[in-house]
Amino acid sequence: MNAWTMEGKPRTARAYTPYANSPLPTKEDRLLFVLTYLKVASLQVAHGALFGMSQPNANKWLHILLIVLHQTLRDLGDAPARHLLSLRERLAQLQAEQAEQTAPLFITMARNDQSPVRTTMLSRKRTIAARKSAIP
Repeated sequence: MNAWTMEGKPRTARAYTPYANSPLPTKEDRLLFVLTYLKVASLQVAHGALFGMSQPNANKWLHILLIVLHQTLRDLGDAPARHLLSLRERLAQLQAEQAEQTAPLFITMARNDQSPVRTTMLSRKRTIAARKSAIP
């Protein structure tokens, strides 16, 4: 936003500052806007109404923020794989990282044969009498 305008032209005059009644004044608001759009896949009209803006304004913000999100993911190395070969390489890297971890995330124990807790026999006379006496 500091180097380019909303229309995609280089910013030559003044620096970008969000105005007071901006529908997306903070970085967190912009991130929430684009991530909810990707998660819900709603119509731009409904998504714009949810954030208090018109459809053309929502369209403009979405086109800009999607480009920024994809570029950020590429810079971090977390962009979605576009080809099967790159997906295989990424999965191999993740498996190698998991193999380096010594302790598993969850430790499982072997199952015992029988629980030491006594079971209640529901057909015994004392149990049946206790159930009947508890009912008003």
